[in-house]
Amino acid sequence: MAGAGRLRLDGKGRWPSVERALRRALYPELICFDVDGTIVDAAMSGLATVSATLLHLTGRRWTTAKLVAALRERQWRGIGEMVAELCARCGRETPVAEVERVMDSFYFPGPEHPGFFTLERPLIGPGLLGRLERRCALAFVTMRSRRRLDAIRSLAGLPRGAIAVCEEDVVAAKPDPEGVRLALTLSGRSCAWMVGDREEDVAAAVAAGVLPIGVGPRRGKLEAAGAAYVLDDINDLESLLPEAPAGPPP
Repeated sequence: MAGAGRLRLDGKGRWPSVERALRRALYPELICFDVDGTIVDAAMSGLATVSATLLHLTGRRWTTAKLVAALRERQWRGIGEMVAELCARCGRETPVAEVERVMDSFYFPGPEHPGFFTLERPLIGPGLLGRLERRCALAFVTMRSRRRLDAIRSLAGLPRGAIAVCEEDVVAAKPDPEGVRLALTLSGRSCAWMVGDREEDVAAAVAAGVLPIGVGPRRGKLEAAGAAYVLDDINDLESLLPEAPAGPPP
């Protein structure tokens, strides 16, 4: 059914608070967003940056298939950690901090290149975040560095007033709920949504006690992870909100 969602019950088969559950589902005070794969398509920039970094540090070229396989090996805290591990496997031990420095030198503009961040494309339509911001608080919960998030602010139309929870702000990456919980704390809100394209986003939302909303083509996996809604397109998110401004039910 179009527009239908699922409300997750607690372990005893009931909501601890039906009113709170409905408020969370229908009247979010805060909407948290994943960034890569949700707000922007960063696949090409990510692969180009990692490939160039590995070639620079190891002298070896890596196929896309091998990089994707490495990415899926386990839950990496960040891409820098994965690249450092691949360097070690080639006999080139490199600290994560140095890996990230080299990655940034390719990702951001340099003397001889425009930076691979120019390969990124927005997935979210113009004006959507601005309209949402007029209804509730917004947060971006991402394992990007704050500098990398700032690099795409204009491209993706990220509101300056939105909360940013970045790599530097947390110890654990999603599916750990630390980032989502920090966004709740910083915003002073309790009824929230978390929107993302990966099962890790959904799991973090469930663990943090906020409404998990999946987006993109991985519907089956997102629903299995606990998504209450799964949208084919992030630009349909507005349709889940009631027509009246967000706030307590009448």
